[in-house]
Amino acid sequence: MSYDIYICGDCGGPYWFPLGQKTHLGTGWYCWKKKQGDGGGGGGGGSADQVVEFVFSTPPEDLKRLTDEAVSLYDAWRRDDADRRVVKFLSGQLAKGKSDVVHQFLAYLLGEDKDRRRRFVDILVATSAWDKFTG
Repeated sequence: MSYDIYICGDCGGPYWFPLGQKTHLGTGWYCWKKKQGDGGGGGGGGSADQVVEFVFSTPPEDLKRLTDEAVSLYDAWRRDDADRRVVKFLSGQLAKGKSDVVHQFLAYLLGEDKDRRRRFVDILVATSAWDKFTG
């Protein structure tokens, strides 16, 4: 089963639409920035005019191989969350412009335990590569 994953124009976090409602992968909220009252900053969502999208340009055979590698590294992280190779790998894919690998991995992550998924997404979106991707 395949899921569509999007990037929030307000907070830069990944989200999807389970049961037709916008839900952020890490928090389960509509948008953490909106929930925090726009983060205490001024202006209501100044990044709304900025559009961030996954780029789907990796050849299918490479996309599958790279996604499988991310899943394998994630399995190591599940056994020992100090093992951050999966974070480094996904950050590297973003830096190389292969955001579709991250998209496919996040779709895989939707099948994971909610608490584990939240912990992992919190780590991923805190990386400088994710910040550059959404910034």
